[in-house]
Amino acid sequence: MKNIFTALLISNNSSIMKKYSPLLFIIFFLTAKTSSSQSAILNINNINANIDPNTLFNNTSNGSSSFEIPVGNGTHTIYSASLWIAGVDVNRVIKTNVNTYHNASQKIAGPIMNPSDYALEGPLWDKVWKIQCQEIQQFNAWYDCFLDSECDASVDFPGYQIPASILTWPAHGDVSKGQAYNLAPFFDRNNDGFYDPNSGDYPLVKGDEAIFFIYNDERPYYTGGDTHAPMSTEVHGMAYAFSTSNLEINNTLFLNYKIYPRGTFTFNNSYVGFWADFDIGNYADDYVGADVDRSAFYGYYGDSDDESANGVLGYGTNLPAQGVVFLKGAKQDNDGTDNAIGIGSNETINGLNFGDGVIDNE
Repeated sequence: MKNIFTALLISNNSSIMKKYSPLLFIIFFLTAKTSSSQSAILNINNINANIDPNTLFNNTSNGSSSFEIPVGNGTHTIYSASLWIAGVDVNRVIKTNVNTYHNASQKIAGPIMNPSDYALEGPLWDKVWKIQCQEIQQFNAWYDCFLDSECDASVDFPGYQIPASILTWPAHGDVSKGQAYNLAPFFDRNNDGFYDPNSGDYPLVKGDEAIFFIYNDERPYYTGGDTHAPMSTEVHGMAYAFSTSNLEINNTLFLNYKIYPRGTFTFNNSYVGFWADFDIGNYADDYVGADVDRSAFYGYYGDSDDESANGVLGYGTNLPAQGVVFLKGAKQDNDGTDNAIGIGSNETINGLNFGDGVIDNE
């Protein structure tokens, strides 16, 4: 039994198009240094996860699973995954930004831009940006030394060069091509609004290792044409993890999304969810479940032995479970009310800050 799970994260009657919407969730596992490239492996802890701007956790070169855990074991728990967004516009037309399985002609990476520029400019964004926290820490130490008259950078940091992961950070788009000016987050040391590592600016990232990527739903991504109705949404994603002795965190990958509206429509009844195809070792004996109170869904085994089959390595009798937990959804639009916990209009059973006595913090 091949199990595919889609979880709806939020629903509201107002627009997600008024401002960007931040989302945060984790992908966790339970047991019984490059700069930019087309894809990259997040591998700072006990998970090897392939991050591609067109899809998550899939090796797009051969179509195989690429969410290995434990590291070096050759076993995988997720075949592919993606954020899903949908809404109804003022003309009652359902529009979406959703993706499932990647194919060679599917290209969605990059910021929204002028339609005429996608053919030449689009391929330049078919990449991700990987960076480690220690690279930023070393850069800051070097730059502080550079500014300190009592510190000799040639002695304390012999041969240091700013790494490509910092120099090539995609902080800005090309506004002449219709791209937004501000893209990847960065620390602006002199507050001039321009990313310049030579002036001490550096990427703002989460975790001990992070991979940043951008995609949108307007790029014509299928050879021969595309008939989907886009929302004109641009998604900035950051996958990150921590290297730690804490067993749970060491088996966890975090994903942070920011959804930017670049169009003119207001969308009502908007939904944001996460689609995942759990393939926990041998995909033929998996089941799925949900824990609504914990804002989680998960995959697990239907028998006592996950045997290897069809060239895929199973977990045997050491049976794990794979889960996804939503830590934070998009902020609900202000309505002057402390919305209650429940299933009625503007209520929820798994959101944050509902019924806490504070107005408009849901």
